[in-house]
Amino acid sequence: MTLHLLSQPSYPTLLVTATPSGNQWLLSFPCPWCPPCRGRSIRHEHPGGPFDQPPADGWRTSHCPRRGKEGTPFAYTMMVRVGDADPPQVETVAEWSKRDRYWALTVLLCPFCGKRHHHGGCSGEEPSFGSRAAHCLTGAGGSYELVPILGAAPPKSSDISRRESPTGTEAAS
Repeated sequence: MTLHLLSQPSYPTLLVTATPSGNQWLLSFPCPWCPPCRGRSIRHEHPGGPFDQPPADGWRTSHCPRRGKEGTPFAYTMMVRVGDADPPQVETVAEWSKRDRYWALTVLLCPFCGKRHHHGGCSGEEPSFGSRAAHCLTGAGGSYELVPILGAAPPKSSDISRRESPTGTEAAS
């Protein structure tokens, strides 16, 4: 007898909003796969458990009418955000990229998936932090606020102007 192991399929991750509905949580999100109706996104909803406990996130079977068609998944994983909470702030490392001459911003620990992410931070004298989309989530609402790690000072602008450009010539002052 041969035992065949099947790998667990990879499902997209969606950021959902939990709001009170009677005595339970209601989890809802704008469906990224359904075409808009009358200019508005179609919202899907799931029960999120009793209101006296934290809302239940995790894996759900899709009830989307487009399920299984044109890349629409049969299931998804839900990350829950309660109400209209502000996007989480994440500590970010800023490093000047010698090769490409821009600020490379690294999120060391994503609040949604726990992995490391990279974002561009402009090419000015100071890195540009602020709001960014979390690319590990599918659909709307997955964002966080990049903030510098305390104690990590960026290089001085004079150091940046002396660095070499990608073509190998001295950068202009």
